[in-house]
Amino acid sequence: MVFDGKSIKGDICYSALMTLLPKVYAMRYGAGFPWAENKDAIYNACPDPENPVVFKIRIKE
Repeated sequence: MVFDGKSIKGDICYSALMTLLPKVYAMRYGAGFPWAENKDAIYNACPDPENPVVFKIRIKE
């Protein structure tokens, strides 16, 4: 899945998208997460208990 600032390329369920968006945009504008081992990548879990998925959010230049 790719966020380019104006659109999203790829398929994702609504619950996962709503969980990812705040972190995606925070990282896009330079926010850091103190618990992250790598400042250019973090992990985020989907809130759906029946279909657990962990997403890696990374900055790609």
